[in-house]
Amino acid sequence: PDALLPLAHLHWDGGRFDLALQVYRLCACLARERESCVTPYFFAAAARGRGEPALDFLRARQRKLGARSADPTQTLVTALEHLDRADQAMAVLA
Repeated sequence: PDALLPLAHLHWDGGRFDLALQVYRLCACLARERESCVTPYFFAAAARGRGEPALDFLRARQRKLGARSADPTQTLVTALEHLDRADQAMAVLA
């Protein structure tokens, strides 16, 4: 996964947004426990109008990993706040 994130950034910066999004998702799937891979996937997906599938990914990840670390919860909350869903973010924290 370490090589995928720079590759995704390179594609994004080059305007190859759909390809970049695929690489970001691959990185996020291979490194589910690393916020440095998961967070860029969400923001790229949201920028391309694909925030809902990315939120589904983050919700599933939070359910699976949230008991071990607060990071998945924080990432999900940040994503929800980015989409102006403060009520849902608060529900996650409750």
